[in-house]
Amino acid sequence: MARRGPFKLATPPGHDTAALRAALEASVASLHPRDAGVLHRLAADALPFTMAQAVSAPDQAGASELSAIHLLCTRGLVRPAGCDADGTPRFTVLNLVRHLLAGPAAPEIPPLESRGPLRWQSSASVGSSSCAA
Repeated sequence: MARRGPFKLATPPGHDTAALRAALEASVASLHPRDAGVLHRLAADALPFTMAQAVSAPDQAGASELSAIHLLCTRGLVRPAGCDADGTPRFTVLNLVRHLLAGPAAPEIPPLESRGPLRWQSSASVGSSSCAA
């Protein structure tokens, strides 16, 4: 389900995923082509990256790429992802953004039909017939 319809997992049960998807699409579409190119390049790899790794592409100017990453973080398309052992910060492209950029929209998974609340058996009530599973 996470691969086919990650937007479904990111929204509360019973809510439409279209608004979240549309907001992310609008944010990506509003990027300058240079910034969108940086986002696409970084989204191609799921591993977190350092700033030094992000600007290592020989065809990119360092200052403009650092500026692009700052913008992508500000817009919430890229987020901090911890630090290396030496304290160097790492960043990653949001999984929903990576999914959005990966290709055509995957069909959403229909919501499961509700059968009422789940009730879990406790060890004390296993022998009791009053507990629904």
